[in-house]
Amino acid sequence: MSEDGYLPLHKQQHSEPLYVVPKDLCTRCGACDPICPVDCISFDKHKYPVIDTKTCVDCGLCVKVCPGIDFDYTAQYQKMFGVEQPPEGLGGIYKSAFLTFANNPQVQAEGSGGGLVSQLLIGMVKEGIIDAALTVGYEPEDPITPTPVICHTEAEIRATAGSKYCVVPHAKVIRDVKKLEGKFAFVGVGCQIEGLRKLEKVYKPLVRREIFTIGLACHGTLEKEGTTELLSHRRLPQEKIKRFFYRGGNFPGKFQIETLDGQRLDLHRFDYKDGAYNYLYHLYTPQRCLMCPDYSAEFADISVSDFWVRGEDGEYLHPEGTSMVMCRTERGQKILQQMRESGYITAMPLGQQEVEASFDHLYRDKRVSPFVRIQWRETQGLSVPQYHLPISPPTKEDLRHEGLRQATFIFSKRKWTRQLMLVIFFSRFGEVFTAVKMRYKAFKASRRLRKQASKKK
Repeated sequence: MSEDGYLPLHKQQHSEPLYVVPKDLCTRCGACDPICPVDCISFDKHKYPVIDTKTCVDCGLCVKVCPGIDFDYTAQYQKMFGVEQPPEGLGGIYKSAFLTFANNPQVQAEGSGGGLVSQLLIGMVKEGIIDAALTVGYEPEDPITPTPVICHTEAEIRATAGSKYCVVPHAKVIRDVKKLEGKFAFVGVGCQIEGLRKLEKVYKPLVRREIFTIGLACHGTLEKEGTTELLSHRRLPQEKIKRFFYRGGNFPGKFQIETLDGQRLDLHRFDYKDGAYNYLYHLYTPQRCLMCPDYSAEFADISVSDFWVRGEDGEYLHPEGTSMVMCRTERGQKILQQMRESGYITAMPLGQQEVEASFDHLYRDKRVSPFVRIQWRETQGLSVPQYHLPISPPTKEDLRHEGLRQATFIFSKRKWTRQLMLVIFFSRFGEVFTAVKMRYKAFKASRRLRKQASKKK
C-alpha cells in the first residue's frame, strides 16, 4: 500500500487505542512525536505511538514522517550520495572505513566495542563541534528500561555507554531539540536514522540544525519482555537491580546485572552474541524488524558496527574490543579525522574486502529474507513496508532457507512457550548446546580461511 493510502489514518481506523500506523508496520522509532503540532501522541507500555483523538487536528504529519510504512531507499541514495542505483551490499556507500577504539582505557572498557561511540561524543563536545549528544540511557527510576537522553557532559555520555537491545522510540527526543539552541549529534539504529531523514524532509528547520548522525548496526532489537522474562526466569527481582548490561564485561560482552550491593552477575555463561541474544532474538524480536533490510544504518554520516571477523584459529581477531567505522559523508570523514588527530581515538584503515568480510555472514538475513517475508505477507493480503527497491525473485534456496528460519520463531507467539524455551536455553543442556555450536562456528571459519589461503597459493 502506498504512503498516501494511510492519510489520514485515523479516519480509517476505529480501534481503541488509536495507533499512528498499524502496529505490525510501526518501527517504534519515535519520529511521529516531534512533528505533531498539538503534541497529541503518547507511547503505550510497548512503546507504540498512540493518538489522542480528542486533540488531534487531522494534519496527517505523523504518518508522513513514518519510516515504517514507507521509506524510499532509491530517492534517499540519490539525495545523499548522488547515485541512481542503491548498492547491494550491507555496507552501503562509504568514503572510507576504519578499525577503531577509544584511546581512554576506561571509556574503551565501558563501551560494547572499544568505546568508540562514547569517545567520539566526548571529543566532539570538548572540541565544540556539538553542544550535546542525543543518545540512549536508562529511566532514572527504572534501570532496565532504555530511554532517550540529552547529554551535555563527559560524565553524562559515559553513563549511557553500552548497547541497549530493547525497543526505544529514540527519535522522539527531537521534540526537545526543537526548543533548544546549539549543535547536536544523534546516535541511532537504521530505522531511527530513517525517521530523522523523513522528519528533515517535512520539517525544514531541522535540516538547518545540521544534526550529526552516528548510525549503529542493528540485526534486530528485542521487546522489553525479553529482559523482564529473562530476569524472572533467573529469579532476580527488578527492585534489587542497579543497572542492566546487555554487553557487560570483556568483549564481546555478556548479559549482566549490577545489584544494589555492587555485585556483577552473569545471566548466561557465554557471550551475548552466541548466547543470550541469539536465543532471545528468536523469542522476542518484533516482526517489523524481520522486514528491515538496513543493517548498517546506511543513511548516517558515519556508521559503527562490530568487526565480526575471525582469524585462522577460528577466534575473533580483536577480542580486546574494537568497532568498524564507515565514513559515509564528507562531514563524517572530516570529524572522524579530527578526533583521530586530536588523540581521542585510534583508527586503522580498512579495505573494501575487510568491510565485506565483516558483513558477509548477515547478507542473507538482511538483504534477502526481509523481502521474502514481504512477498509472503503480500500474498496474504497483509500490509507491508515500501522501500522502492528493485527486488529479484527469491530462489528456491532463499525460500527453503526462510521457511526453516521462520520455524525458529514459532515459540515467540505465546508467553508460556517463550518461558519454556528460556528454561531449555538457559539450562545445563542449553549451555552444552551453545558450547558445541560456538566450536562448530569457529571450526567453519577456520576451515574457510584455510581453503582461501590454499587457493591463493
